[in-house]
Amino acid sequence: MTLPTVLALVSAIGTAQAMAEPVQTEPAQVAIDRLILQSRQAGLPAFERTSVVTTFGKPTVIRVERFDPKAARGHRWTLISIDGRTPTRAQAKDSARQPDDERVPGFHHVHTMLAATRPDCRSIGSQVTCHWASLPANAEKSNGPDLSARLSADVVLEPSGNQLKLQSVRVYAARPFAILAVAKLHELNVVSTYAPGPDGIPALTSQTIDVHVSAPLGMGARSRTISHYRPLLQR
Repeated sequence: MTLPTVLALVSAIGTAQAMAEPVQTEPAQVAIDRLILQSRQAGLPAFERTSVVTTFGKPTVIRVERFDPKAARGHRWTLISIDGRTPTRAQAKDSARQPDDERVPGFHHVHTMLAATRPDCRSIGSQVTCHWASLPANAEKSNGPDLSARLSADVVLEPSGNQLKLQSVRVYAARPFAILAVAKLHELNVVSTYAPGPDGIPALTSQTIDVHVSAPLGMGARSRTISHYRPLLQR
């Protein structure tokens, strides 16, 4: 074998090995810090949401709604249909009462859950899962008491080139607990999935919410809501 042949063979082997080596992705905390910055800069999204709501002991309901962040407050939600039918005036009015501020589902408030403490991140296969044992105050706002400190979060990152991209955010109650010594939360599990938007910012694509609350006088409920989000061009 001549020297040029040997050199060519060595070069080919080296090239093959380089091609076989996996792309080195960024550290998980670098990805989390980038997501926090992007989330802080993100505005309220415009979207159409189709939700399948299953409440224990009641018929399943399919709701189609639209959210326009540029509309006046109190007019940002529009109920398109319920079970394929035009909603009644009372149903439309009830839909319009939904929170129309930063509590609207979307990437824009993810930073409120992730920025307070550094998470415990671990690789599982090609993905990285980062865990927060407790959320900061008002991370999950509601009309009732702030339950954020009693909730946990898991963020799943998946490799894309040399970066880690947001795949999903799960917020959940790790164990049942009492609410105001009257009701009891048996289950809260919210899983939101994301995909890169046209501007590279993660966009919410789906969300599954499982809730089980017991309370006196039949005031509790157990339900599952599966929602799919379609982004809309803003006017």
